Amino acid sequence: MLIIKCSRRICGKGCYMRIAIDKLQPHPQNEKIYGDGNVDDLTRNIQTFGWKIGSKLLVTESLVIVGGHRRWKAAKQLGFTEIPVDEDFVPEDLAEQTLLEDNEGRIKTNEQKARECMAWEPIEVAKAKQRQDTGGNSHAVRKIFSEAQNGRVREILGSHVGWSGPTCEKAMEAVEYMDAMAATGNTKDASAIRMTLNGEKDDGGSVHGAYNLVKKFMKADEDAEQRRKDGELEALRKQDKARQRYLDVVARAEHCTLYHCSVAELSQYVHPESVDCIITDPPYPGEFLPVYSDLADFASYALRPGGSLLVMVGQSYLQEVMQRLGSTGLVYQWTCAYLTPGNATQVHARHVQNNWKPLLWFVKGEYEGMYVYDTFRSDAGDKSKHNWGQSESGIGSIMERFSKVDDFVCDPFVGGGTTAIVAVDMQRRFVGCDIDETCIGVLEGLLYANEEEDRQT
Repeated sequence: MLIIKCSRRICGKGCYMRIAIDKLQPHPQNEKIYGDGNVDDLTRNIQTFGWKIGSKLLVTESLVIVGGHRRWKAAKQLGFTEIPVDEDFVPEDLAEQTLLEDNEGRIKTNEQKARECMAWEPIEVAKAKQRQDTGGNSHAVRKIFSEAQNGRVREILGSHVGWSGPTCEKAMEAVEYMDAMAATGNTKDASAIRMTLNGEKDDGGSVHGAYNLVKKFMKADEDAEQRRKDGELEALRKQDKARQRYLDVVARAEHCTLYHCSVAELSQYVHPESVDCIITDPPYPGEFLPVYSDLADFASYALRPGGSLLVMVGQSYLQEVMQRLGSTGLVYQWTCAYLTPGNATQVHARHVQNNWKPLLWFVKGEYEGMYVYDTFRSDAGDKSKHNWGQSESGIGSIMERFSKVDDFVCDPFVGGGTTAIVAVDMQRRFVGCDIDETCIGVLEGLLYANEEEDRQT
């Protein structure tokens, strides 16, 4: 025990000893229940009239304060080095109960009363259980304990702060919900509950008002949760519908050919100068830059004279990408803007918030087609089939402006197959490839499954 000086004296109100003030510790429940209250008035009172004779702190043997927190705090502000403490230590198992009993006479907010009830609850439940154990197994004792568990404890708790059992229960529920809101960062609702519970100025607050507000917030939470569940069900419904549409599209894809290979290998399956338009979205990270050279080689080989290469790219390596795409004689025509939906993408390395992508337009030879509006918009992203997938609406708008019915369209980075689906929907012939066998397998596997089903029916 860390007592620096023990000066036992007899005063009119019992024995006490002086203990170094910095060795004492506040009880953790004190601030949780009563907050870190202002003690300026008490400090001035002690300055003016001195330390009241017989005013001593109650502490446990481990020097945790269970009575006199405000006096201890005021003494620290005044620079006391020692403070009177009751000679009889409070047993450790009675520390919390003593803390609550020591504060019975203080003026409290409704929140403080509710927190006192919450602190009393395990104590009173333990007492009820002890009465049951002491009384044996008689029917009367079991009934007492049952009543205590089913409502009697609430009445006992309320009596500690001058409330009825139902009022006590409502106040505790309000504070528990308020704490939960604060813990999740919802300080607005937590503050509203606290203001209603404790009141403004001198109106005393309203337990029932705070309880009703909690019920309102809980109803709003339940409604939000239901909307979330409904949204998930709707998303699943749309996903199932899209999957069925995907199956239907692939089943109709008589002119859709897919290869499991790289863009550098695709030329062995495609005739020279046979492709009207290449629309593709290669990977953006720096390690994939060599594929843009392979793409340029393939486009120079496969595009018909005047055919267009449309490449969606990131901007971090834009200069090198353009150099690679133009390295085989393709003519740079224009940079179109592909506007992306949703929140801006954070490009931390460049300190940029990005909401669009360049759509680079290169031509084999001279372009002699229609004028093209150079801005495209995606209604929504589509990552359901591939992490780098684009929306059908966005790809569809590109394909509509750069190709016509029965044109031969190519995507050498087919990924989730969006370009293939759009091409079939818009009655274009299509060829595509991907090095990821899974991507190709999705399309081919679904087509096979659909054909098998047709044969069985």
